[in-house]
Amino acid sequence: MFTPDRLALLGNVTGSTGPPVLIALAGGIAVYLVSVRQIKMLPTGGVSAWHPAVWARVPFAVCAATGLLVSAGYAFNEVFAYWFPNFAFAYLMLGAVVAINVIGKRAVVAVQIVSVGAAATGLAVLSIAGIAAPPDAPPNAAGASEGLSLKAASIGLLLPVGFDLAASAREMTRRGFVRSSMIWCLAGGGTLLLLWGATGWFHVPADRLAGSTVPHMSAASAVLGQAGRYMMGAVVIFSVLAAVNALFFALSRCPVPKSDPGDKAATRARLAMLTVLAGTPAVMMALGLAGEPVLEVWIRAGLVLWLFYYLLAHAGGLIGRRSNVDAGSPYAAGLAVTAIGLTLAALVAAEEERFAMAAFLFAAPVVAGAAAAAVRRLARAA
Repeated sequence: MFTPDRLALLGNVTGSTGPPVLIALAGGIAVYLVSVRQIKMLPTGGVSAWHPAVWARVPFAVCAATGLLVSAGYAFNEVFAYWFPNFAFAYLMLGAVVAINVIGKRAVVAVQIVSVGAAATGLAVLSIAGIAAPPDAPPNAAGASEGLSLKAASIGLLLPVGFDLAASAREMTRRGFVRSSMIWCLAGGGTLLLLWGATGWFHVPADRLAGSTVPHMSAASAVLGQAGRYMMGAVVIFSVLAAVNALFFALSRCPVPKSDPGDKAATRARLAMLTVLAGTPAVMMALGLAGEPVLEVWIRAGLVLWLFYYLLAHAGGLIGRRSNVDAGSPYAAGLAVTAIGLTLAALVAAEEERFAMAAFLFAAPVVAGAAAAAVRRLARAA
């Protein structure tokens, strides 16, 4: 939730619409909180290669990982070491995440705790410092120039996308941990995003927030100067490490048949899927797609697919709740279906590159499902 793309989106939309967007963010988080029981029941492994958990999430994972890794490289290059090549750092981080996932679950969890904790702490310190010491002359005292559009209102459901990855902890923790971990992710992460959105509005002119590609860096510098810039650089790097680590860990296990620990076929399938997840961003970076407009379109299309996965989950809960006593409130599921459906409609309607998005929405799920199916066949045949 604290990755640079999410922070940039929050800053841009806050700059263009003002404080009302924070109300929309709080509303979106509330929708997920009241419907988290349905998300908790989503599968974490052993699903078909053509299950929505695979084809609706893998396309976003590989495209987002490409952009995030390069963002971390730029942050390291521009904030900490000008002499170090940004793409070299991106590839080093990619290799580190792969190594962590190959080592095993304990390494993944340890890195996740450290990286999420570091990113959250840095963002909390910047937010508290900014709110506790607002500028003498607030740059946005006159308010925002635009109203809250449907697209801007959808930010509340967009920023938390991916919180369901906490369900992958189901394999290694007690049953009740999954739901509580997602609740803490939404409540804690959402609170930090609200505080950070308010901090940016207090310290940076609206036009600069709306037009900057790195509004979070501008806000951090306005709050604590050079120290804030260093702190935000660390937030970017640790948040990217946490995001890519979580994506690779959860999705490399999703299409792998459930088995006993040490099952060689399952291990081969997991490593093969990890190779697909890591190899695709490596190739995309080598081809120079990172930073290209088409990659941004693919990432937005990937978000549409992931939100569609949430829509299917909640719609399925409504349809099958009579046979599932743990399906949760039908009102919560209905609210989620309505809110997510409106968000999907707003995203598609607002997309300028509709042909590129439509092509991705049709082709990417097929490619992701086919890759997962090939992984399963290779693992069985080996």
